[in-house]
Parts: sequence; structure tokens; C-alpha cells
Amino acid sequence: MRSSTRKLTPKLKKKITKDFINTLADLKTSEEIKQFIESFFSETEFTSYAKRLSVAIMLENNVSYAEIKKKMLVSSATIATIQEAMQKKPKGFALALEKLEAEAWAGSMSKKISSFFRK
Repeated sequence: MRSSTRKLTPKLKKKITKDFINTLADLKTSEEIKQFIESFFSETEFTSYAKRLSVAIMLENNVSYAEIKKKMLVSSATIATIQEAMQKKPKGFALALEKLEAEAWAGSMSKKISSFFRK
């Protein structure tokens, strides 16, 4: 998707940004989010964002650039750009990584509890 070179007025940009964020906030289930993503993003766009998150996770886990490049099929420049973004605007990345860690922990605990009751 190409981006227009014509600039929006600050007022319009603020309004459409608010509308977009509120729309995302109103999505309640994984299915609703999936439907939104499939409707609003091309497969390439979605894959790009998903890869960014995966690279951020790998960087957070101290995976080497070489390993990230090999697994995620991205360039060193892409990795460096994501690492720089994580340093400049860490709150969003930290929030996403925190949510993923909590989900992984919950999944792990669920398995442990299930295995306890099966015994």
C-alpha cells in the first residue's frame, strides 16, 4: 500500500487517529480482532507488523542479529530500526512484551494445573 504524499491537517489527523485507536480498543475478542485485521490490512502489511513484534521479542531475549536474520528473514537494517524504536518509544514495546509474557505464563500454569488434576 502506498502512502499519499499529501499531508492531512493536524486536526483531521488527530480525529482519524483517535477514531482508529478507539476502534481497536472496542474490539473485544480474538475473533473480532482477526476479522478487523483481515479486512483492513493486506497479508503483506500484517506479516510486516507481526515480524516486527517477533523481532522485538527476540531482541528482548538477547537473540543475536544473525539468528534473528536467519529465523525472521529480515535485514540487519530492519533489526536495527526495530531496536532503535524500542529504545526511543519503549512503552509500547514493553506493554506488548509484558502482555505476551503474561499469556505465556498463564498457558504454562494452566498446563501444570491440568496435569496436577490428571494425577
